[in-house]
Amino acid sequence: MPKTKQDLHDDNKKLSDSSSQVSQEQVMEAMKGRGIKYFQMKLKSNSYEFEYTEIEDLFKNINTRIF
Repeated sequence: MPKTKQDLHDDNKKLSDSSSQVSQEQVMEAMKGRGIKYFQMKLKSNSYEFEYTEIEDLFKNINTRIF
């Protein structure tokens, strides 16, 4: 998954919603204010196990309330 909107391919806007990609930044923006932790998953070599690294929330200081 691309990290920012700028990392998306130029033709991404021309694709249908089901075919277009989203970036980590867009996901974090849509989920902002919910206190969610994000992790980057990576497959361990020669294994079926995953390694993970926590990713800092770009919108962690934004408080939004949904009623």
